[in-house]
Amino acid sequence: MVLPVDPFEFADPGATDLARPAASVFLASNRGPVELEVLDGGDVRIRRGPGGLVTALRSAVSRVSATWVAAAMNETDAAAARLSHGDLRVPVGSRLLHVSLLTPERGDFRKYYDEVSNHLLWFILHGIGNSPNEPDFDPPLWQSWEAYRRVNLAFASRLSRKTAGTREPLVLVQDYHLFLVPGYLRRRRSDARILHFTHVPWPGPDAWRSLVGPIRAEILESLLAADIVGFHTARYVRNFLFTCREYLGADIDLDRELVRHRGRTVRVRPYPISIDPDWLEGFADSVEVRHFERQLHKLAPDDTQVVLMVSRADPSKNVLRSFKAFDLFLQQNPAARGRTTLWALLPASRQGTLVYRRYLQQVIAQARRLEALWGTERWRPITLFTEDNYARAIAAMRRYDALLVNSLADGMNLVAKEGPIVNRRAGVLLLSENAGAAEELDQGAMLIHPHDVAGTAEALARGLALPAVERRAMQERLRLQVRHRPISRWLADQLGDLQTEGLARYPARPEVEPSA
Repeated sequence: MVLPVDPFEFADPGATDLARPAASVFLASNRGPVELEVLDGGDVRIRRGPGGLVTALRSAVSRVSATWVAAAMNETDAAAARLSHGDLRVPVGSRLLHVSLLTPERGDFRKYYDEVSNHLLWFILHGIGNSPNEPDFDPPLWQSWEAYRRVNLAFASRLSRKTAGTREPLVLVQDYHLFLVPGYLRRRRSDARILHFTHVPWPGPDAWRSLVGPIRAEILESLLAADIVGFHTARYVRNFLFTCREYLGADIDLDRELVRHRGRTVRVRPYPISIDPDWLEGFADSVEVRHFERQLHKLAPDDTQVVLMVSRADPSKNVLRSFKAFDLFLQQNPAARGRTTLWALLPASRQGTLVYRRYLQQVIAQARRLEALWGTERWRPITLFTEDNYARAIAAMRRYDALLVNSLADGMNLVAKEGPIVNRRAGVLLLSENAGAAEELDQGAMLIHPHDVAGTAEALARGLALPAVERRAMQERLRLQVRHRPISRWLADQLGDLQTEGLARYPARPEVEPSA
């Protein structure tokens, strides 16, 4: 038996502003909108899934009739999926979201997810590779690549079955885990209208030299099997166009954002992802968030200035340099000691990969060093949380005086949009110029360079010292920008383009697919 979900967890996130009625939408992402739990007696309980991408997409698909294909993320998910035959119906507001869970062979999933997606591709996409040491395209990595191909093929096959009977289905494929899905799906559904969206940065052509030619070509050819390739910013669009020209010899049109390749024209578009401000403000006033607000108030009374960091504990988030900047800030501003504290909400991330486990260990060690260096009986300079707790994160966002978003690279960074919406202290946003959000929020944020420890420390001092009237004006500019482009517009723009653009078709090319 599948138990009903908690209605609050899947509450209707607000009224739609879709420009036109949408046909049924088919969505694919690595992680789905739910987590499953097998209870005593064999019942299956559904809970809201974690992650920023899932949060954004769940809000968006509540506005259309949608089928969501995703992978079971762990053995519990897989066991529950088998009990429910892999197909769930989740109420979201007044709609039912159809969720179809894949259960890849666990060895394949580990290689696809840990070794290729989060070890190989993630670091290339974020421009933080370690070329002297890796990647090594040795037999184990090539075996992992074959597993990545098999899992992508499984996604495409499931999408093909789910779209059967739907003429020109609208298919939204999400992120770097599923780079090969457009190519595999196109050979099965030549009439499908496919949009692939990459939620992380797309670097310039030189970064892709870290990938061997056959893998690089397979990724690019697959993405160009979509009708539209989407990114967060115009910069990533240009980088993708240049990458296609460099490695495929494709003809590109920078002004019209087009790639012409193998007799067809593919559109490349920026779709800046966002949040649902109205839903978020409602959630920020919920009993759950207020509970954590009371807890956090014990750590920082009203006269304490709070510097806040909210991100996963992964290397791209630049946590260690941010800690160094706060350390330097305390050195250079003696008056801040005892009255300024850093809250670091850094959920452990991708612990199946060694580099992420080591990074989390470094983060914990650095936090302990700061505590030992500056802490007193009455004052904690830093409080570190490594649990994934969205309600606590929103409670902390309501309280900050400075929100530090200092990533080395980010596709967008939704924390930079959530914070100004819910914050109640006219807090300032210190935003990395390498975050995609900087392209939209530069008029209300203080931009910082993620490598500039001294500059970040100085920006903290300036931001915390700004007059209240100036802080409020900056926050209002941020709020207006976020409200101008809510999450519903992100989805509506994509669906509108898929439905109305003249889409080029081409015959399927015979290619070698991975063996089952």
